Amino acid sequence: MNRHSKYVMLIKIDGKRDHEWNEAFAQTIPDLEIRIWPFINDPSEIDFALLWHPPEDLFRSIQNLKVIFSVGAGVDHLTQCTTLPSKIPIIRMIDPSLKKGVAEYVLYHVLRIQRRMNDYMKHQLEKQWQRLDHQEASQISVGIMGVGEIGLAVALQLVALGYKVCGWSQTSKVFDSIDTYVGLNDLPSFLASANILVIVLPLTSSTRDIINADKLLMLPRGSHLINVGRGGLIVEDELLAFIKSGHIASAALDVFKSEPLRESHEFWINDNIFITPHIAGVTNPLTAVKFILSNIARFKLGVKMIGEVNIEDYR
Repeated sequence: MNRHSKYVMLIKIDGKRDHEWNEAFAQTIPDLEIRIWPFINDPSEIDFALLWHPPEDLFRSIQNLKVIFSVGAGVDHLTQCTTLPSKIPIIRMIDPSLKKGVAEYVLYHVLRIQRRMNDYMKHQLEKQWQRLDHQEASQISVGIMGVGEIGLAVALQLVALGYKVCGWSQTSKVFDSIDTYVGLNDLPSFLASANILVIVLPLTSSTRDIINADKLLMLPRGSHLINVGRGGLIVEDELLAFIKSGHIASAALDVFKSEPLRESHEFWINDNIFITPHIAGVTNPLTAVKFILSNIARFKLGVKMIGEVNIEDYR
């Protein structure tokens, strides 16, 4: 703790939700002093920081920082900052509301694809009354690429609705009702089995551009892709080419290499691409501060914190 009687948390998010976060902290951790960037007063008093896309000068002024909390489930927005300290623990957000939101987003798109809702929307514009055949859920294989906290939540929801679900991860994992694939050797078999590919991976040095032309070709012709991970996982030009060729029937993209997506990007004008502005999972301050509180308690006890990442994986 600093020389004051309270621990101090610095918040730097987007300016729009600062008040909401401040209120959530006040309700849950009233003895934690909150300071909102750039109004930080004495920077030597700051113990913790809750951040989203921090500016480079932020870390130059804070010398006694003890823990960095990410507002989101990913931490690539932190690692992009060249002044990010290398010795301070970084905690990714594990928030039940965020996880629930991503599951809802994926379920919506899987159901939209299965029930051919895009075709019905076209029929409505043409005032055409026509019933279309569709596959049963049990006939559709959904591949979850990245079976961590969020990926598993998505997978279990799909299993409950009767879809065939398989999962791929970089380390061995075993789950009931989910066929699992591990590592690069299993990746071709995993991709070949997926009618709908759902990408939930973090962006690390080993996953950047992992979905390229070679991997897209491994998917069955006419398959669909949903990305709720990070934009940097996909080589965007190659995905666009595969959609234009018809090998990939459609893509639902919530994340992009550069955000906001520039107006001139071809994704905007392709009828087979569904775009949303990084909203699949949104952190809820009221539930997220409870996760932060539990980790502050662990920090005080000198116990390993939940969600701590190895920053070298992201370099």
